[in-house]
Amino acid sequence: RILERSGISMQECAMLCHPGGKTILETVQEKLGISREQIQSSWDVLKLHGNMSGATNLQVADHYRRSKESLKYPWAVCVSFGPGLGMEGLLLRIPFPRVLPEPQSVPKTILLRTPPDSQLSHCNSANCSQTSSSASSGWPACILGLGSAIPPPKQQYSQQQLAQALMDRFPNERSFVETCKETSKVESRGMSTSLEILSAGAAMGGASEELKQHIEEALQDMLLTAALDALNEWGGDVSDITHVIYGTSNGGCYAPSHEVALIERLKLNNTVQRVSFDHMHSLGAHRVLSLASETACASTSHRVLVVFGDMGSLLSCFMPVQPSRQDISNAMLCADGAAAAVVGVAPRPGERSLFEVHFCKSLVTVADSEHPTNMATAADAGTIPSSASEWVVCRIKAFAEQLAHECGVRLPECAVLCEPSTAQVLNAVEQELGLSAQQMEASRQVLRKHGYMQGTTNLFLVDEYRRWSRTSMFDWVMGVSYCPVLGLEGVMLRRVGAGSSPTPCHFMPDVGPPCVLSLASAWPPDEFQHSQQDILEALLTHTDLSSEDRSFAKAVYEGTMVDRRGLALPLQELYTRPESAAAEHAQRMQVHQVMFDFFVAAAERAL
Repeated sequence: RILERSGISMQECAMLCHPGGKTILETVQEKLGISREQIQSSWDVLKLHGNMSGATNLQVADHYRRSKESLKYPWAVCVSFGPGLGMEGLLLRIPFPRVLPEPQSVPKTILLRTPPDSQLSHCNSANCSQTSSSASSGWPACILGLGSAIPPPKQQYSQQQLAQALMDRFPNERSFVETCKETSKVESRGMSTSLEILSAGAAMGGASEELKQHIEEALQDMLLTAALDALNEWGGDVSDITHVIYGTSNGGCYAPSHEVALIERLKLNNTVQRVSFDHMHSLGAHRVLSLASETACASTSHRVLVVFGDMGSLLSCFMPVQPSRQDISNAMLCADGAAAAVVGVAPRPGERSLFEVHFCKSLVTVADSEHPTNMATAADAGTIPSSASEWVVCRIKAFAEQLAHECGVRLPECAVLCEPSTAQVLNAVEQELGLSAQQMEASRQVLRKHGYMQGTTNLFLVDEYRRWSRTSMFDWVMGVSYCPVLGLEGVMLRRVGAGSSPTPCHFMPDVGPPCVLSLASAWPPDEFQHSQQDILEALLTHTDLSSEDRSFAKAVYEGTMVDRRGLALPLQELYTRPESAAAEHAQRMQVHQVMFDFFVAAAERAL
C-alpha cells in the first residue's frame, strides 16, 4: 500500500523496519524477499542501542541517511507496528545531490490575510506560534459537522444534590462546600456514577478498578454519541474520513486508546490515520481543533474527525481521604462530557460549512514565583488554581487583541467563547476585555447548565453557541483557553450562513512534498551505556529467579543480537528495589532528568 502509487518497487528501497527483535527483522526480510543490505540500518540500531520503542523509528532513519546503503537505495520504506494497535508507514527519499543548489525563487505561502509587519513582531519569540489555517490549501478549514454528549438524564444531578453528597463524605468541609456551591453559578452537572458512590467515594481494590472501568466505558459511549452526531450532520460517507484525532485533558490515552475502539465502532477504514494525546489540561480541545484544521488544509481530500472527552466523575470519586481545598473546588465544578467535529476544506456537494477556522494561536508559558504550580499537579488537577483570574487578566488582553487583529476584526465584533473554568474567571475576562454580557453568554450558559468539562468544554462551547447564534449579531467567534503552567490557546472562527458567504479560495502554488530539514539522535550518556552481557549478569545476580527462568533469560540474551543498551540508571540499581520511598523518588527523578537531557540534546542537534 505504501508503494502502490509511487511507481517504485521494493527492490529499489531500503527497509527501515522497527527493530522489535531479531525474529521480527528476519521475518520481514524473508516475507518481502529483500536483502540484508536493504534492512541493515534496522539491524545496526538494534545491535548498537536495543529497542527504544517508538523513538527507534526516527533513530533508524537517522542511521540510514548516514549509511553507505542510502547511496545505493535513495528510497526508503519506513514501517512501525504495535500488536493490537496497527501499523504506520512512510515513504522517504534522500535527494541527490545531498546539498541542493539554492532555488532561484521560492513560492510564498498565500494567506487569507497577510498581517502587517508591525504585527509580526508579536510572535518572534520561540514561545509563540500562530497559523492561518488556509496557509497550504488556499481555503480556510471548515467545521462541517458538530456533536456533543453528556451523561443520560438519570445521571444529571442538581448542584445541591452534588454538594450534599460531598458534605456527607467530608462533613468537616461543609462550610467550604456551601461556599463553593454558591459561588460556582452552576445549576446542574452530569456525572457517570451514582450519588451513593459520590457520597462514599471509591472503594479500594477490585471495586475501585471496576468503577474506573465503568467510567471509561461511559466516556467511550459519549465519544461515540458525539462522533455520530458530527458525522450525521456532515452527511458524508464514513469511508472518506482520512484522520481521527482524539484528546482528553488529564490522562486516559492508553494503548490502545479510545479512538481505536471508535474506528471499529464507527466502521471507519482501517487505514485511517490517527493520533491521541492528553495532559494538555484545558488547552487540549483548541489544540486538537487547530491540528485538525492544519491537517485538513494539507489536501482537499482530507476529512478529519476530532473527538474530545473528559470525566469529572473520576476526580470526584477518587479524591484523597484528606482533600485539599483545590480538590473540593474541583469536585464542585467538574463534570463529564464529550464533543466532536468533522473538519475539511473546499466543501463538496452535500457538505455545508458551519464555521471557517481562520486563525490558530499558541502561547507557551512556564510557572514562575507567583504561580509555582508543579506541571504534574497541573496535569492532574481538574480546575486551574483560584489565583488563575490574576494570571489570565495579566495575559488575556494582548492575546485576544492579536487574535482579532490577525483576522481584521475588532474585539467588539466577536462572540468570545472563553473557557468557563469558574464564574470568577469569566467575570475577570469580561471586565478586562471590556466585553458585553452577550459576547460571553455562551460560556456562562454552558457553565450554568453543565458545569466545567475541562478541555472538552471548549469544543462543546462551539456546538452550544451555534444553537443560539441564529439570533446572535456576531459572525466572528473567538475561542480562548488557558492554564497557568502551560499557556494559552486561541482560535478564530467565522460563522457561515445566515447572510455570511463562504470565503473565496485564494490560488496556492504547488510547493512540492514536505521535507525533513534536519534529523538527530541522542542516548543516555556513557555512564548509563551498559553491555548486554553486564545487564544479563545484573539480572541474574540481583533477582531471585528459578533455574528455569535463569535458563530462559540466558536464551533471550543469546537471541537478541543486541550488544549495548542505554538505560538511565547505574547497573547496580537496575534490578534492586530502593530502600525507601525517598530513594525511589530520587531514582525516578534521576531517570526523568536523564531522559530530559537527551531530549534536549537531540533537539539541539536537529536545530
